[in-house]
Amino acid sequence: MNNMFTYIDYYKDYTFNEISFNDIDALIFASLVYIPIMKLSNKKLFMLNNYIEKPIPKTMGERSLKLYDKMLNTRRYKDIDIIDITKIINDEVQFGAMTLKYGNDTFVFFEGTIPNITGWIENFRLSYDALPKTNQMAILYLKERLSKSKYLYVGGHSKGGNMALVSALYNNPDKIIKVYNFDGPGLRKEQIDSKEYQVLKNRIINFVPETSLVGMILNNDNCFVVKTGSNKVSSHNLYTWEVFGRFIETGTLSKSSIKFHNEIEMIINNNSKEDLKNIVDKLAYLLNMKNITKIDDIKQINISEITSLFKDDKSRDIVEKLLKIMER
Repeated sequence: MNNMFTYIDYYKDYTFNEISFNDIDALIFASLVYIPIMKLSNKKLFMLNNYIEKPIPKTMGERSLKLYDKMLNTRRYKDIDIIDITKIINDEVQFGAMTLKYGNDTFVFFEGTIPNITGWIENFRLSYDALPKTNQMAILYLKERLSKSKYLYVGGHSKGGNMALVSALYNNPDKIIKVYNFDGPGLRKEQIDSKEYQVLKNRIINFVPETSLVGMILNNDNCFVVKTGSNKVSSHNLYTWEVFGRFIETGTLSKSSIKFHNEIEMIINNNSKEDLKNIVDKLAYLLNMKNITKIDDIKQINISEITSLFKDDKSRDIVEKLLKIMER
C-alpha cells in the first residue's frame, strides 16, 4: 500500500519550487502537528528533535515522530521553518496548532483529538454550539497568523479539521489559499448557509475515508472520499490513506458511514440545543467523577454504568451512541 511514507521516499529530492505543494503535503503537515511538543517558536524543522517531550503519547504522537524522522534530510522539507507550536491541554480544552513557513507561503495546521476525554467532549459540544472554546482559540490563532502572512494554507485532521474550517470562516478570507479538513466534523447548517461560507466554499476541501465516522458529524460539503488500507474505523488513521504519485486515491463512502451521519443528524434535529448541552455536560461530569480521562478507560467499563445514570430513555440512547463512538 502506498501512503505518506511512500510519497516522501519518492519525492524527497524535489523542492516545493520544483513540485508545488499539494494535498499529500497538507496531509503530512496535518500529521506532523501531533508531534509531542507543547510550545516552540522560530526553529528549523530539523531542530525539533531537541524539543520532543516525554512520555511520548501513543498512536498519533508515535506516528508523527516516525513521519518526522522520514522528513529529515530531504530536499523537499529541509528548508521549512517552524514559526510556532502551541498546545494547551486542561480539563476544559485540548488545543494544538503548528505554523510552518516556506518562502512566501505559510501553513497553519490544527491538532485533532488525542486519546483523552476532553477532546471528544469538545467534539460533542459541536452538536449544540458552533463556537466551543477551542474553536474560539483557533479563530484568534489564525487571525494572528494572517496578520503576519502574505498568503496561507490552513488545515487539520479530526477535530483539527473542524477548527480549520471554523477559523477560516470567521476570519478575512483574502489571504487564505485553501482549507483542508481531513476527516474532521463539518459545519452546522447555519454556517453552511452563511455568506462567509459561500466566499470560501471553492477553497475548502473535505477528505473522508471510506468508513468515516468523525467526518460524518455535522455537514461536510464538497467531500473527497479516500481509499484506505483499512475497512474499519481505523481508517480515521491518516497512515492508512492510500496515495498514488502526487494524488490521494479515490474511494467509495460506505453505507455504514452514511447511516451514521443520518443517525447523528437525527439526534441534533430532534433535540433542542439546551437538551443536548445538558446531556453532554452531564456526561462530562460523570466521566470525570469516575476518573475516566482517557479513551482506553472507557473500554475498561460497562457502558451501562454511565447510561443508567440518565433518567429518560432518549438521553440514555444518545449517551450510549456517544460512548460507543469514543470506544471505537
